[in-house]
Amino acid sequence: VTCCGMPVGKVVRWVTDKGYGFIKPENGGPDVFVHASEAGMLDEGDVVSYKLKASRVNRDKKDATEVRVLEANPDPAAADLKAAALTAGVTTAALILDAIVKEAPTLDAIVRHEGSDTTRAARAAAAV
Repeated sequence: VTCCGMPVGKVVRWVTDKGYGFIKPENGGPDVFVHASEAGMLDEGDVVSYKLKASRVNRDKKDATEVRVLEANPDPAAADLKAAALTAGVTTAALILDAIVKEAPTLDAIVRHEGSDTTRAARAAAAV
């Protein structure tokens, strides 16, 4: 499957603290490595289009570049919170919020996280 002449796939793994992950192409084939420098921060479940380039590490593989999110992860409340934190320039808080979302994938669950150490750390980072 392609979009605008580019392959399409789903982010099947994203390591937030390392800034990389893997895209499973919709047309099959091996997963494609993607780095945040080529895509920004992604979420598992995002549907993306991308171009392929030679891998920086393995000559036999390809990496994703020019990555565009076609369909964001289906929890819009969590995505909105993360986007707001990133827009405000609070990268640390956004990364912490991403960790909260991974533990508590709905907005209601995030609210229940209110007293957690992770939530306090996110607030402290946002206040800086």
